[in-house]
Amino acid sequence: MKTLCSFAAGLRPAFSILARGITCPRVLFIAGLMVVQPCAGQSGTWEETGSLATARYYHTATLLPNGKLLVAGGFIDVNPLASAELYDPASGIWSATGSLAAARDYHTATLLPNGKVLIAGGVDDIGGALASAELYDPATGTWTATGSLTTGRYYHSATSLPNGQVLVAGGIDAENLALASAELYDPATGTWTATGNLGAVRFLHSATLLPNGQVLVTGGGFLDSALASAELYDPVTGTWTATGSLTTGRVYHTATLLPNGQVLVTGGINVFNGGFLGSAELYDPASGTWSATGSLAMARSNHTAILLPNGKVLVAGGLTNNGSYLMSAELYDPASGTWTEAGSLSTGRLNHTATLLPDGKVLVAGGKGDNGPLASAELYLGPPITTSQPLNISTRANVGTGDNVLIGGIIISGSNPATVVFRALGRSLAAFGVTGVLDNPTLELHDSTGAEIAINFDWKENSAEDQMVLTDNGLAPTDDFESARHDARSGRLHRDRER
Repeated sequence: MKTLCSFAAGLRPAFSILARGITCPRVLFIAGLMVVQPCAGQSGTWEETGSLATARYYHTATLLPNGKLLVAGGFIDVNPLASAELYDPASGIWSATGSLAAARDYHTATLLPNGKVLIAGGVDDIGGALASAELYDPATGTWTATGSLTTGRYYHSATSLPNGQVLVAGGIDAENLALASAELYDPATGTWTATGNLGAVRFLHSATLLPNGQVLVTGGGFLDSALASAELYDPVTGTWTATGSLTTGRVYHTATLLPNGQVLVTGGINVFNGGFLGSAELYDPASGTWSATGSLAMARSNHTAILLPNGKVLVAGGLTNNGSYLMSAELYDPASGTWTEAGSLSTGRLNHTATLLPDGKVLVAGGKGDNGPLASAELYLGPPITTSQPLNISTRANVGTGDNVLIGGIIISGSNPATVVFRALGRSLAAFGVTGVLDNPTLELHDSTGAEIAINFDWKENSAEDQMVLTDNGLAPTDDFESARHDARSGRLHRDRER
């Protein structure tokens, strides 16, 4: 049975949310390709923010549903850390929260659909590979033990799957041997089960969830070399299959899913004794092949890469050929396949974390600098938004019955028409940890009198031309039962409904 929510758009330069009325589970609306005015304070520069209480690197950073950022574990001097801290974007301040039961670094952290955070594996205080796993509850600020991995490991990957499970793959075990094994964590039971093995043992690889629900693993280490091979994991069959290989084998690289469904791999090292890479490659899931794209201005490894709201990718920090800790940052533009400067961090760092915050800023925290572990944190303010730049605006909330109905508005300013894409997303949201999603949403557009002016049941029911607009701009839903429509608006109040 479909349910109903409202989404309003008008002309005043404001944003509003009102709650009252009808029944609706959690939903996400995205409006894109709008003509917008420049945002004050968005200069493409960096600014300092509050420092961590404890300097650390090889830690994890997880954005919580409440908008705060959880940093856990990591390394300082010769010891792993058990402490955890919360960053509040509203105040720019860090505060202590509950500590892990086991100090660890080189672990993974994954946000679960229920809002808790799963920490798995890592290295303990005597240098052993941990099999233990812990859950952080943001409501209580405490950690509890959950089922242990079948095999203790570090330098592994962890990926949240569309079905809510977590896939852990590869890494190094307690005997310092590289692993091909993979395991699945089920949040419903708190247990791990074995799944298909990788085709090759690997560690320090990347793992990326693709729009089709499969997981792409690239590169990684094997003995004293870096792998160029890549593999795909299919959650339906629990098996891995080979896909096209990278042009250059690499470890300590990054992999970022782009809005068009391709995967951008950047930098890294091609052998363990040197060979820092500036090259970047694109993976096309449709063909299973890689192609070269523009190279970074500065070869680097141990850096971070974050997809920005404007579709560009921000790379920051890392280590380079002469052993320098990099301050520089670069922006990749998928439209041109080129890189441009993106300002500089105030402190060069590697093995830090970078997280996109709800306000569009990027928080870089911790890492290792010239003088050792860092406690400092910095914010990337983003590039200026021009009058012709596409902008995505989203509204998401939990909506119940009675007086708990969401009405969210977006405003189109100016006298010129703006093309707006409305999407009613459902099942694809599960891949991002959203629970209670709609199975088959319907999208309706209404004018200010409440009269229906457009309706869409499934986005592929649109004309071929409309489908092309959605696909070419990377806004086509990934599920055929989700809805979408693009519309030109100027000066007319209209509202869209999902039911």
